[in-house]
Amino acid sequence: MTEQKIKKILKKVSGKVNFRKSTNLVETGILDSMSIMILISEIEKNFNIKINMKKFNIEFVSSVN
Repeated sequence: MTEQKIKKILKKVSGKVNFRKSTNLVETGILDSMSIMILISEIEKNFNIKINMKKFNIEFVSSVN
């Protein structure tokens, strides 16, 4: 359920629908710096959480894995 929610958010943010779970979303250009910020915001809203940006690592959003 969580993975499906994240995929739905990623599709909304990136506009891309064809990517694998292991696809590196940053290296392939699916996510850029602005879309990463939007993604973080959407994840925070949808899961009612707060992501600590001081501990944030780009690897956290590089793939669905």
